[in-house]
Amino acid sequence: MSNGICISWENLNTSINELKIKIDSIEKCYNDMNNLYKELDGSTPTWVGDNQRQFYQSYCDLSSAFPENVEKFKDFYNFLCTVRDTYKESDSTNKANIDNKIEDLMA
Repeated sequence: MSNGICISWENLNTSINELKIKIDSIEKCYNDMNNLYKELDGSTPTWVGDNQRQFYQSYCDLSSAFPENVEKFKDFYNFLCTVRDTYKESDSTNKANIDNKIEDLMA
């Protein structure tokens, strides 16, 4: 591409795909942990008491930012997909314009 932009489509696609896999893994980890710690939220007979409440509150404090962070990672992923698609579309448009101009020159 012009303007000093050079893209390795293979590397970009690999990075985007790997990011998606990591995001899915992070989200699964959070959901698994959240389900596990729900057993310790005081609503089950597994553990009840002052220490349980303090423990569970600490977990809630720690994990409260997690969904927002996962959404930010998804935003990064979506941005990279948009960038990739925009550059590809731009490349295709530029190539079509060049091909048309070459045909005009040859006519």
